[in-house]
Amino acid sequence: MAEVPTSVPESTIAASTTAVSAQTPALITTAAAPLPSASVAATEPPITMAPPTPPPLTTAGITTLPSDTVSAPATISHTSPASSPGVIDEVPPALSPPDSTVHVPPPAGLPDTSVAAGSVLADISWTSVPADVIRPTTDATIDSVTNPINGRRGGPRPRAEELACLSGAPEFCLTRVLDTLGFDVTSGTEEQRERSTQRATAVVQLDAGLEVTGVADAQLISYLGNRSIAEHSRVDEVRRIGTSEEGREIMAMRVGNGPRTVMVVGQTHGDEEGGLRVLLRALSEPIPDAVTLWIVPTMNPDGSVADTRFLANGLDPNRRAPEQIEQRAVYDFAIAVQPTLTIWYHQNYGWVGASGASVLPAKLYQELSGLGNLRRSGDCAKGFMWCPIDDAVGSSSILVELPDVLTPAEVQAHAAALLAVAEGDP
Repeated sequence: MAEVPTSVPESTIAASTTAVSAQTPALITTAAAPLPSASVAATEPPITMAPPTPPPLTTAGITTLPSDTVSAPATISHTSPASSPGVIDEVPPALSPPDSTVHVPPPAGLPDTSVAAGSVLADISWTSVPADVIRPTTDATIDSVTNPINGRRGGPRPRAEELACLSGAPEFCLTRVLDTLGFDVTSGTEEQRERSTQRATAVVQLDAGLEVTGVADAQLISYLGNRSIAEHSRVDEVRRIGTSEEGREIMAMRVGNGPRTVMVVGQTHGDEEGGLRVLLRALSEPIPDAVTLWIVPTMNPDGSVADTRFLANGLDPNRRAPEQIEQRAVYDFAIAVQPTLTIWYHQNYGWVGASGASVLPAKLYQELSGLGNLRRSGDCAKGFMWCPIDDAVGSSSILVELPDVLTPAEVQAHAAALLAVAEGDP
């Protein structure tokens, strides 16, 4: 989670990439040692705006989109974990936990793809992600080493050689990708892991607007971006913009070539994966003609590998920017491409923050997504990543504090909001 207003396939997927997709390089490579903690600062008071009901999502490019008719849904709502001793909670003290569930009904007139009661997928739906698929954070998951601020989703997640490919074609390690996206698919017995993989696959199929089968097919693999299977590349350029402390690549992907440049960072803290699901969905939709969209999937590949909030040197990637090499890579890249707007995804407090030249892009994002309240993005004296970029290029910035557990409906809503604000300020 931000500090307010703020894989990948195994080696068999392709020798040149270790990302959620072939166009999303270097999200995960090898396991890293646990990292020490860092303190966090509180944020500024909220901007008082009531979130309106989000509009219906467009369905352009969606082949089938399941309706919310699955029996016995087990919707997960947001829980704000308690701070650990000695750490300042990132949520302002006056803020009670918001209702961060985005209430988006499935679009009308689309096929009913709900599964039969008793099926292994029966409790997965448009608005429901069961706790065994993405386990919500609790007081018990506050970890003084990996995340003393807002806790990790799920239990310890095995990495590297422990991440066997349990399903999928030889060129595609589905297990590694699902793990990168924050799904709990690598714990328990072999039978439990296979079941978890099937259920997590179903959730991603819902994210993508595909038929829900729980089995990875060519459509899902194309959605996830395997270059050897995808019918066409969704990106126009892939650029290496730097390396992490442990030598992992930090990549940026360009889509479009319009006059308005927008930069989106999907992951700053390595155990906050929800933004990666939003970016996958956004990349599957048409990018507005007027936009050059630059996507940095993760600016903290070491933390992503280690499933920790922090950089490999134990510092917070969203403090004292741009002193660290990962921060400097993103900062220098932003100076080079001169974005009008930057968007930063974090978890798990459920609100939207505004900073920089204008609050209007953040206001529009909050209205379209229906997420929590609109707030200021915090005290720039703390060195949040967006602050030096806004100062240097005169840009506006949006901090999106996603809810703890994202449902497919929320993924759809946030991807639509991202593309809408990218197209232009209101």
